[in-house]
Amino acid sequence: NPSDNDYQNRYITIPKGTVVSGQPVKVKHHQVKKIVIKSSSLSYHLKKAAVLPGYYLEQWQDLTGDISYSHARFKRVQKPKFVLPNSDGNLYQGRVPKEYPNTFQSNKLMVTSDGYVEWYPYDSSVGPEGFINKPAGVAKIIRTTVRDNYCYLYYDHHVNGLGDKRIKKANKTQYRLKVTDENHIVTQTIWDGGKQAFVAKLYYAQYSVGGTTYYTEVGEKSLD
Repeated sequence: NPSDNDYQNRYITIPKGTVVSGQPVKVKHHQVKKIVIKSSSLSYHLKKAAVLPGYYLEQWQDLTGDISYSHARFKRVQKPKFVLPNSDGNLYQGRVPKEYPNTFQSNKLMVTSDGYVEWYPYDSSVGPEGFINKPAGVAKIIRTTVRDNYCYLYYDHHVNGLGDKRIKKANKTQYRLKVTDENHIVTQTIWDGGKQAFVAKLYYAQYSVGGTTYYTEVGEKSLD
């Protein structure tokens, strides 16, 4: 909450059968004991229950706390076709990211782990990160086809902000969005003025989505 300079942790229940993106944080005797889930990869459809008046959901690098892992609660599944390679599902419009830490200051596209396409317009006057909680355009992915370095996402209505195409007059797959992996990595070196040194390299993959270029963070490497 930027007005009160406050933040809160909120709880949601993730329904059975939901695909989540996570990673182990505690492994003992070759067994996973705890994991974290990247909650910024989940759809607004799930997270809206956590929204409070005056508060904004974190839009990137948002992780849950450690969650006890068991086979009764989690099942490892094959990555869905709509989950993009080299991406946690958060993509930002543009070809060359702005200088860190102002990198993620452009329109945002999400292809969520639970199967939604969401588009958020960037506005520097909105919240601490420039994004509203509710996407300006959203659709549930009904079908995905993969061809070489691109895929088609199908859904039942136009998503505001995206260059999807209507391919049928009716039914649940009448709109199609083309997502192309450009097989190109951009490297960004972070300078720390306090240390007077380059402290890390960030790596971004680039995608063409409906004819518009987006970048997504792949990972980082410490230099110090």
